[in-house]
Amino acid sequence: MAHGVAIEICLRGLPHERHHQSHLHLDLDEDPPMPLQRFRFGCRTGRDGLIAELHAMRAAGVRHIGLQLRQNRRPLTETLQEIAAYVLPHFTQKERVHPSERLCSA
Repeated sequence: MAHGVAIEICLRGLPHERHHQSHLHLDLDEDPPMPLQRFRFGCRTGRDGLIAELHAMRAAGVRHIGLQLRQNRRPLTETLQEIAAYVLPHFTQKERVHPSERLCSA
């Protein structure tokens, strides 16, 4: 099922770091440990693979990720609830943040 929805995740870094952004076409599988399978501009994976991919992107200097859900096969509400409940908490730690960084927090 195609969804014309994209969400953005801010992967906070230090204020002095140069910030990069990227987009990822995501097909989030309902099986959390499903291994990541890449396709052009994106991947199909479970939430564990998504969390690992986002951590790897953050380690590479990416600070803003747009998740494009057009290729997602699951119901949109279910997918967004899973991302909110299980993925976003890995990237929303309470930390000292420079005022310019607060613009990307929701």
